[in-house]
Amino acid sequence: MAVASVIACCSLVIMALMAAAATAGSVPAVYVFGDSLADVGNNNHLLTLLKADFSHNGMDYAGGKATGRFSNGKNSADFLADKLGLATSPPYLALSSSSNANYVNGVSFASGGAGVSNATNKNQCITFDKQIEYYSGVYSSLARSLGQAQAATHLARSIFAITIGSNDIIHYAKANNAATPSQQQQYVDALIQSLSGQLQSLYNLGARKVLFLGTGPVGCTPSLREMSSAKAKAACCGLGDMNAKIACTPLSSYCANRSDHVFWDFYHPTEATAQKLTATAFDGSAPFIFPINVRQLSAI
Repeated sequence: MAVASVIACCSLVIMALMAAAATAGSVPAVYVFGDSLADVGNNNHLLTLLKADFSHNGMDYAGGKATGRFSNGKNSADFLADKLGLATSPPYLALSSSSNANYVNGVSFASGGAGVSNATNKNQCITFDKQIEYYSGVYSSLARSLGQAQAATHLARSIFAITIGSNDIIHYAKANNAATPSQQQQYVDALIQSLSGQLQSLYNLGARKVLFLGTGPVGCTPSLREMSSAKAKAACCGLGDMNAKIACTPLSSYCANRSDHVFWDFYHPTEATAQKLTATAFDGSAPFIFPINVRQLSAI
């Protein structure tokens, strides 16, 4: 499948940086969009099967308790904030019920299960379109509290981190195992068209510095490999062949050497892998991160 067409594993999208808007200086906030690779607790507030608020998730996080992250510890959103010297952007659904919610320091809209398509995990997550709709409300709130000009400057200096697309590819591959290359390409082309419009919407709402983490090698996840056992192949937590038959639950077995594993469960990376991927995005170079890395982007 032409997964590379969706956008390469860790590509950086710089959307027409405007000199008048891009003020030099430190990054004041991170606004996070996407799926379970960046979800820091939004799905805790949903009636959904796609949750990670139970053990053994979070066993290596501070306090050793599940937080809603699909990981044994921190995820890429946490490590990106660490690299920028910021606190992790809180989940939007944990803030939205507050009458004095503060969005200046960043917000995470990421939701486990989300895809580019609204049909992906329908009714089980905050769709990407819905995430953008929620952000539109945050944009209006910032304009009211800071003033239009200051809000525009604040957002132009902030990082917009997006990780989306893997769920679309995974669900399509499982549901359309007999699809022809032409049909696969048609699906990918439709995703790209939708994604283009979604990114344009964020640009229209003030996004200027955008980090886009693409689908990655989804065919290497334990869940899909099990369809076709080394540490790099098997999940750390789960049940069945390569721990990929059943998701990580309180009844699952889990590995002791988690830092040696690429995958935490049948889809998600371990904390150690997330840290390495974020370090690559922050200081890496082509072909893994382009046209510039996050350190360079944040200095613009």
